[in-house]
Amino acid sequence: MMNSLRGHRSAAFRLFSTVRPGGLKDRGINDSKAGVVEATANVAEAKMQRWLKDGGAENLTGPAYKHDRHKDAATALGVGDTYRSIKILADNNIRPLSVERWMEVDKLWRELKMEIQQDWMERGRPPLGAYVLNAENKFRARIDDLDRKAKATNSAAISDGLKFGGSSPVKHVAPFKLETRIREALLEVN
Repeated sequence: MMNSLRGHRSAAFRLFSTVRPGGLKDRGINDSKAGVVEATANVAEAKMQRWLKDGGAENLTGPAYKHDRHKDAATALGVGDTYRSIKILADNNIRPLSVERWMEVDKLWRELKMEIQQDWMERGRPPLGAYVLNAENKFRARIDDLDRKAKATNSAAISDGLKFGGSSPVKHVAPFKLETRIREALLEVN
């Protein structure tokens, strides 16, 4: 017994005699699953961080574990029922009215914007103020129609927001004012 203690003491003595002051703190604790950490209390935390970094919960499988980040987040935020109803709509490829209207307005605006840009280039790229005055008659009706559709989209977004937990499924559409939208379209031209 004395020999085993003597060997143990000598190993401990060798360890501490070769370390400079502050050496253990500088080197930290090397753990095969956590890497090098500064203190014993941080080993468990470092192991958890490394586990999450390496995939963590995504690697868990089995019949009892069904991970759904969106559902978990919705439940944590207190809107689990809203998530369930939106998921049912999405799974059945049904879009809320505000989304349908927003997509329509976006498509029509992209088409009109390209037409405005082409018309401006065909006229020889006149100054912006002069072009707005000349193009007013040509684009007024279509921009007014887009403005009405934008208002209907915003109303639907408010209604859908109330149906689906207080947040609108789409961004509100900015109003369509002739001069502002023509300037917007022409600013995108190189």
